[in-house]
Amino acid sequence: MNVLFDTSLFLPAIPYPDWLRRKMGEIQGVCMSSVEERLLFVHALAEQNVSEHTGSPFGAAVFHGRTHELVGVGVNQVIQANQSFAHAEMMALANAHDRLQVAELTDYELVSSCEPCVMCTGGFLWSKVRTLIYGEPGTTARSIGFDEGDKPANWEALLRQRGLQVLGPFPSEQGKRPFSLYKASQGKIY
Repeated sequence: MNVLFDTSLFLPAIPYPDWLRRKMGEIQGVCMSSVEERLLFVHALAEQNVSEHTGSPFGAAVFHGRTHELVGVGVNQVIQANQSFAHAEMMALANAHDRLQVAELTDYELVSSCEPCVMCTGGFLWSKVRTLIYGEPGTTARSIGFDEGDKPANWEALLRQRGLQVLGPFPSEQGKRPFSLYKASQGKIY
């Protein structure tokens, strides 16, 4: 048998934390009608990721744009998976793509606990998600040392010129809490 390439070199799947896999089973198909409810949900994901010591203080989810049915979730797994792209938004988008078996998420929205970094902003754009909703401004992440990359100052306007909707920031005490917990636990900053 001829082997053209070593399949052990393929990128392994990034496992979700056990607590999130259990939660995914409980919340599959749940609808969250208000923006506030969806933001509270992703802030709770971020906080649990920190309190369970399974990642850094970011959570995200993908919802259907009209029904607001939850179709994908993600928490930051960069350190745990040793993968620089395993940000919460990228994990939520990948989960939604996989679950729905589609390459474009045109009828969906991405809800993030924090303003997306430069990579996740690109993920939002290329996934074809129509709406981005985010809680904390990027300054919250930067205030404890995270590097969010260099986006143009008018990044939101540039996305809107492409016909995309951007809603945020919606800062809150619940949104700041995961960052405070992560800093207090001396979580690794990257």
